[in-house]
Amino acid sequence: PAAGITQTVDPPADYQPPKKRVAPYAGYAEAMRATNPLAKKPTPRGSDGKPILTGLWGGIPSAGGPGGLRRDGTFEPDQAALQRASGWLKPMYKPQYWNKVRGLDYGKSEGDPVFSCNPVGVPRMNVPAQIIQTPQHTVLVYNGMRTRVVPTDGRKLTPEDADMSTFDGVAVCHWEGDTLVVETVGFNDISWLQWQGYFHSNQMKVTERFTRVGDLLFYNYTVDDPDVLLEPWTQGTLTVRLMPATGRVVEADPCVVIPPGGDPYLRG
Repeated sequence: PAAGITQTVDPPADYQPPKKRVAPYAGYAEAMRATNPLAKKPTPRGSDGKPILTGLWGGIPSAGGPGGLRRDGTFEPDQAALQRASGWLKPMYKPQYWNKVRGLDYGKSEGDPVFSCNPVGVPRMNVPAQIIQTPQHTVLVYNGMRTRVVPTDGRKLTPEDADMSTFDGVAVCHWEGDTLVVETVGFNDISWLQWQGYFHSNQMKVTERFTRVGDLLFYNYTVDDPDVLLEPWTQGTLTVRLMPATGRVVEADPCVVIPPGGDPYLRG
């Protein structure tokens, strides 16, 4: 339109606005559950009637994709800032902590604990690459061979568990219908929730949920950290598929701290 002229476009007569806004992760998971042939396969179950989660998992990317490179000279000085501004389901920090998030985000790669050869930690490790179920334990194996052994014998978390200071936490799990729920406490405050400078306190509790439908596995987690977050934060559901049993989880490459002369902002 010409300068100074306001143009309006009426929607089609049959237009119906959506009843709810669906985040990309959630929409992707709903679509996979409804239309993917792998979800139509029978869900294998054990003698207790619960879904069998044992297997290698991966192969279906989640909506959104990985973040890009973070270096001076790109169209966005720090691409995480753009992703944080436009992202769905982001953690909502108390007002006094946003400057800290921004400072960590805009800082050099060495500020990210992973770039100092620290473990990625829970929940940043995200969905495991392999699950092994036994009557007393669920074993979660991640790329790089990092492993969590979670009791399934009915025990509960204790105050002593919460007093631990670890990257992966102290976990127990139970079933809610067909969903395996893993509850974890006992964290340090070194690791991050995600790579965009999303830090947490040592009072964090993480609740993960695993649901198998056919040969698909749906995974999400909720972070409850009243010290720094305004409300519990639930990450979008990730969808992965059952992989061939001949596959393997390989060990991680040796960790190398950024060498002298390396790009201090490269975090792709």
